[in-house]
Amino acid sequence: MVNEYHVINKGIFQLFLIREDQSILGSVYHLSDLTLDLMNHVNVFNCNVSNPKTWNLNNADTELVMDALSQLLKDLEAGVYQNLTVYANNRCRQRQLINKNLLVWDSLQVQSENFEMEIYNNYKIGDKLSDTDENALPISSFIYSTKLELMIEFLLIGIELELYREFEIYSIYWYINYLTKVYINHSTERLLKFNKYKISKIVAKKKKSKNKQELEQKREKLTKINEALQHKIDYWKGFQRLINSVCLLLNYLQNQKMIKFDDLTANFITSFESLFRLRFKPFESIGVPSQLTFAQYSSSFASDVSQDEVINSLNMAKEALVEYNKSVTNDNEKQWISSLVKTCFSYILELKGGKNVFEVSPGYNTYFPKFTAKLPVIE
Repeated sequence: MVNEYHVINKGIFQLFLIREDQSILGSVYHLSDLTLDLMNHVNVFNCNVSNPKTWNLNNADTELVMDALSQLLKDLEAGVYQNLTVYANNRCRQRQLINKNLLVWDSLQVQSENFEMEIYNNYKIGDKLSDTDENALPISSFIYSTKLELMIEFLLIGIELELYREFEIYSIYWYINYLTKVYINHSTERLLKFNKYKISKIVAKKKKSKNKQELEQKREKLTKINEALQHKIDYWKGFQRLINSVCLLLNYLQNQKMIKFDDLTANFITSFESLFRLRFKPFESIGVPSQLTFAQYSSSFASDVSQDEVINSLNMAKEALVEYNKSVTNDNEKQWISSLVKTCFSYILELKGGKNVFEVSPGYNTYFPKFTAKLPVIE
């Protein structure tokens, strides 16, 4: 929404949102409070690692761990601040800043993992992911989730800004498909699972505790957090279905010799592999998730993708998005999901239409242009 306003208004917005004293909109609510709330509303609420009252340490060790935790949270605040101020810029500048922020959040993840592993090994401070001894690493998991969202957004904005040539577009959706799968798996197997485990521990503790009201309040809050998290995961599942359908669609178009996504024309002085590496160079210095290679890209094409398979996949994506939209109450979000549903419809119609030219033009959603298909070339 900020993009709709004049550059001066956006500058004022940035100054007004977070003041020099780091207060939010001039209130008693500060950036540090916002950072903690963002973490708590994902997976950090009711964690041992973030609650000094649960540590069984002497004063000297408590102070040592607190200093390290305070420094980590301070660095996290800087990362959150940079994320917030990104959106006071135009979309092109936003993408540039997100590119820079990726390195910040990757460094934060390394810093956080080192901190959480150290205090777990040295002081037995930490949280289990389940009844096994696996460390949940709640702060690191939150940071990783944020980093994945930034990586996905970086590529999606590139599509919106039409930065990619027609022969590159498959590689971008293919990479987004990979990242969304990683994000969904992380959200389900680390964030959601960890919160469920904390709820089960509270329920078990409640049976033996006299302070049942406080425990019930924690259980209710964690339940609400997980409901919101599940809602978000459901969105990403529908979105990933659409992304995967687009990959199938583009794969099908290549099989029908409408366009090539694995080779360049003689007009280019570089190879497609070099161009591939250049496009995903911003991810080279990122430790996790593991980066996809050109060899993996080259082997991703299937020669037996049929038109029916693409249409079935698009219909499944459409149904998932329609079902998700039933639970949405926000008007802006409803419109966004509706644009994704229309995108599914438009791709199906284009496939059935059998046009004689291949074109990429604006679609119903900024992240999904219209791909005009054509009939197979008879040689």
